Amino acid sequence: MFLKKVMTLVASMFVLSMPLAANWCCEPQVTPYVKIVSGVTFPCSPNVSALPPAWDSAIEGYNSDFDTRPILGGAIGAEVGAYGALDLSLAYRGQFNYEKFQTPGSGASIDPLGVPRTRRFNLDATSLLCSVYLYGRCFECLTWQCGSGVFYPVVGVGVGTSRIVIWDFRTTGLPPLPGNETLLAFSGDNQYSVRWRFTYQASAGFEYRHCDSWALGFGYRWFDAGRFSGPRYFRDKFGGSFDAGNNVWKMSLRSNELYVDLKLFF
Repeated sequence: MFLKKVMTLVASMFVLSMPLAANWCCEPQVTPYVKIVSGVTFPCSPNVSALPPAWDSAIEGYNSDFDTRPILGGAIGAEVGAYGALDLSLAYRGQFNYEKFQTPGSGASIDPLGVPRTRRFNLDATSLLCSVYLYGRCFECLTWQCGSGVFYPVVGVGVGTSRIVIWDFRTTGLPPLPGNETLLAFSGDNQYSVRWRFTYQASAGFEYRHCDSWALGFGYRWFDAGRFSGPRYFRDKFGGSFDAGNNVWKMSLRSNELYVDLKLFF
């Protein structure tokens, strides 16, 4: 329901902008397309916060950067003359890896052994976004003829939702207990959590359109899935269940991205 309202709002804004663009271009023609989306995402710091008493303080803190990951996705949409386009896209950014070596500070609660350990988890993000794009093709000074095609700038914004999956949430490096070596070597914090978060993106780049049959785009994009919480329930070093309550991990997924996409018109 929320996504439907957002899509309706974005579509309404796009339609309302058409009378203004009519002064620049000829009568619009709607051209549907499918789009293959790829690229690379460079996540910003996740700004992890892990509050006591559920989580031990650590001399090195809890913040560790996610690694760079590829983007895979696709979209369906339609161009409206030379004005721009509106589409619905699905993109996957997966297997982000968090790894942070820590030395417990004073007052350790969950693990009073006071030994170094490594906190780990993986994260997947699948986004569904409705986006609107404006083309520089409406202005002669922003359009360049390139053989049998045209080259022009593109700017876009999108809103929607992301399904965030946190998995393999664990601690490694803890010493084993007699008779229970496997549990403590792995630590038992293994968890799987799903979060849905409001997401937006903004992009700027260029597109080359060839003979009204296909178009290739590339550029920069800012992606923001907001802030969300990690697992609430996990196991302590003895295998018992522990409820972190309101002191769950909190983190963000915000990225600078380079993208490339291929449109096929029909």
